[in-house]
Amino acid sequence: MSLLPAILDSGNPMPGTVIGYVSVRSKGGTSFLDAEDLNDAEAFHGSDSDRREASQALTAAGLEVLAQSRLGKAVAGPPEAFAELTGGKLVARERLMHTRAGRVEYVTHLDIVGERQPDALGVAVPRSEASGIEGVVLERPRAPMALFPAPVPPSIARFHIRVPDDVATILRERSVEAHRIGADGQT
Repeated sequence: MSLLPAILDSGNPMPGTVIGYVSVRSKGGTSFLDAEDLNDAEAFHGSDSDRREASQALTAAGLEVLAQSRLGKAVAGPPEAFAELTGGKLVARERLMHTRAGRVEYVTHLDIVGERQPDALGVAVPRSEASGIEGVVLERPRAPMALFPAPVPPSIARFHIRVPDDVATILRERSVEAHRIGADGQT
């Protein structure tokens, strides 16, 4: 258990484009936000009319639909468009998480806060129930270096060390071998 707080307010700027997922109103009558059993996806399919209403609400808010299914739509747009859709305000938060190589670090997430908005990080409800939308989920922002230049060496036949993960792995293997043969650093 960490002594650090699980979630902190972030000083990071809001990205220009936010990616999220919008769930169309479920035919089964229970929102995915309230469901206890998510095993039967068909109960969460949206009707044709709800999918049309959701598309109109997304377009009116200024969001672009990237992909869609019977469950919902992947969308992208400026933070203001998500604020328009939900009636909330987008804020950046730092969440303490396990990351690569067993590290525990703060990772930036986006959240929508405001009246009627759930406490769950990155989850929101639409401003209007007439929108055909039952919930909005924001994706964690990508690291700036994830686009260019790539922080990971290109895939080629020769070995490249990735700092600091590969260095730690190599040193750990060598220290285990040294201890096995009795070297303890005293001689």
